Amino acid sequence: MNKNVLEISVRSDLGGGPKHLLDLLVNNNSEHRLFSAVPTGFDYSERIKQASVDSIHIPHRKFSIITFIKIILFCKKNNIKTVHSHGRGAGYYSRPMKLLGFKTIHTLHGVHIEKTILNKIKVKIDQLLTPLTDIFICVSDGEKKCAIDNKVALSSKIKVIYNGVEVQNQKICNVPYPKIAMLGRLSFQKGYDNLIAKVEGFCTQYPRSKFIIQIAGEGETKEELFKLLSCTQFAKEKIVFIGKTNDPVSFLKHHSHFLSFARFEGMPLSVLEAMSLGLPCMVSNVVGNFDIINITNGILFDQENFDEKFLFFLNNDHSTLVQSALLDIDKKFNVKIQMSKTLQIY
Repeated sequence: MNKNVLEISVRSDLGGGPKHLLDLLVNNNSEHRLFSAVPTGFDYSERIKQASVDSIHIPHRKFSIITFIKIILFCKKNNIKTVHSHGRGAGYYSRPMKLLGFKTIHTLHGVHIEKTILNKIKVKIDQLLTPLTDIFICVSDGEKKCAIDNKVALSSKIKVIYNGVEVQNQKICNVPYPKIAMLGRLSFQKGYDNLIAKVEGFCTQYPRSKFIIQIAGEGETKEELFKLLSCTQFAKEKIVFIGKTNDPVSFLKHHSHFLSFARFEGMPLSVLEAMSLGLPCMVSNVVGNFDIINITNGILFDQENFDEKFLFFLNNDHSTLVQSALLDIDKKFNVKIQMSKTLQIY
């Protein structure tokens, strides 16, 4: 049986997909020999390359026919029969390889639901590529349902494998008032525009509330968000964009709470990492988030009840929720369990 597998990602910057790929390579204790095709010059590039048997450079978030041919030649050279793509862009390379006799595995890492013309075109491409995929990996039950509803995966071919993180020692950050962490790319998906509006409204209603929100990340909506924040009266005193962090876990350790305003997710590693560190978590009630957080281990909010839930989040002890969250990390969202299940698919 051929044990060589090519892992493909069109991203190797900070983010859940590249981190997932790196974890898979680092935790590979099987007989499989894992190769990689990723962009060079980014945060995870060198570490992914070092953890691979061999690696080939591909463009960052861009499809190229020349690169597609190079990937096929790389596979022929290294006797690779199985390709595993991580994310939509990587799937454009891997899934047509089914026509050449390769086994194709595709991890979605989120079903993108923006209602733009470009995204609708991309969804149509995903649907066309669906028959060329032997196995789909969804990182949550919510993602599985979303993939089936949008016809970008076949239910009979889906394996659900929860994202996982390393079990951390609980870290207590002693601060005089809540210091709230948010972590992720500055993009439409993460909902920071909604955050600014909701915090402005909350502070108008509760002007004496003490808290600070620090957001780590870079992205395409940065200028728009800065402009939006500058036009507020209260939110600009409460929300701070600190830029990219090269060490998300260390960033989280310096905070007392965690907040997510995402419009949609696959299964966010940032939430899992915050849980593993003992931070109480309040997250938007959307796919990915509600696959992790429930009434026993955190706080879910909808747009209409944000003020009520946020007030509770700021002013109450959440030690019971934290202890439940730590147990869930150990039993359900452990990276070793995740990687073992993934390797079994090969």
